[in-house]
Amino acid sequence: MTSELLKNYDKVEKDIRQLYDSRLRLSILDALKDGPMPLSDLRRAVDANAPNTSAKAKDLEEMGLLERVGGQYKLTPYGLHTLNGLSDSLAFHSTYNKFKDFWSTRRLDSIPKELWRRLGDLRDATLLKTDNTNVSAVHDRFVEFLNSLEGRFYGLSPIYHDEYVSALFNNLRKGLDTKLVLTSDILGELVGKLKTMDLSPEILGTLQKAEIYEYANPMTIALTVSVDETFIGFQKKDRSWIADFGLYAEDAKSVRWAYDLFEYHRSRSKKINLSDYL
Repeated sequence: MTSELLKNYDKVEKDIRQLYDSRLRLSILDALKDGPMPLSDLRRAVDANAPNTSAKAKDLEEMGLLERVGGQYKLTPYGLHTLNGLSDSLAFHSTYNKFKDFWSTRRLDSIPKELWRRLGDLRDATLLKTDNTNVSAVHDRFVEFLNSLEGRFYGLSPIYHDEYVSALFNNLRKGLDTKLVLTSDILGELVGKLKTMDLSPEILGTLQKAEIYEYANPMTIALTVSVDETFIGFQKKDRSWIADFGLYAEDAKSVRWAYDLFEYHRSRSKKINLSDYL
């Protein structure tokens, strides 16, 4: 029995092949996304001669993606949505390939389907790596990042370091909106550390400013997102947490993607009162 995927492919194979086998056809669609153009302007926009531009535009017209109105080429509604779909698909594959060494060595089951579709939002992120001269470079950069946050401190954490506790207090004292989702194991580590400290009423009051959530299931992602920055790591396929890679980004799309991933997991967590554990 043929699957729905293959049935749909059989219906549109000719159009898909026409779109993907010609950079010029894609260029024409892309050039028209902001509005109609006469042939003279269109050929300059796609850097092609008039006969080639006209021929490829005719192909797109026959596919229902373009139309000519008053001597100008314009996208049809079908053409506009086709272009948006192509753009998202190409951004997805481009982003995966850009960070292939990262994705291919990590456990990625913590990314829900809707955010996989938007993986292209991370295309402007930077992949941080360790090297032989500094094996702790990614971890050190993350700690520096934690202590420089502004406005917001939202995090998913399946990892514990004493440095993270210091960063938590520093960010709370700075007045950051703080929400942390911790696995049960990491919550236990945090509580154990806090019990060794001299918790004055002032310190307890500071801690109460943080929203803490317990995540009962295993977590394969470590993520921190502020107002305009994010830092993302994933557990390795061998289930270790060696910080040899990390994604850092400060562009709006990447930050939004990270925020939505945080919210996805926060909504599946249980909010707790930390003072009940102390």
